[in-house]
Amino acid sequence: MKKNLTQMIEDYLMNLLTESRDNSLEIRRIELAQELGCAPSQITYVLGTRFTDGRGFVVESRRGNGGFVRISRRELSMTAGSFIVAPQGGSNERSNF
Repeated sequence: MKKNLTQMIEDYLMNLLTESRDNSLEIRRIELAQELGCAPSQITYVLGTRFTDGRGFVVESRRGNGGFVRISRRELSMTAGSFIVAPQGGSNERSNF
């Protein structure tokens, strides 16, 4: 079964995150798009739909020359009726689901 481009981009980024020591990575959108043979807007789409707060990710982005995308994975701790988001080196935020 052939993967679609969105799934390929997500898998590629997840592999990079898994290999990182601190559950974060910093990439240049244009370089990643060139490497994967797609448009930078497709990278943006994947970041906006697959790497969301609700799935335990923080995405920071800066556009323009020298622009970057930083993706960090947060730990999600489940408690009765809510979850606690524990960002790296920060305070906990509580959200109900």
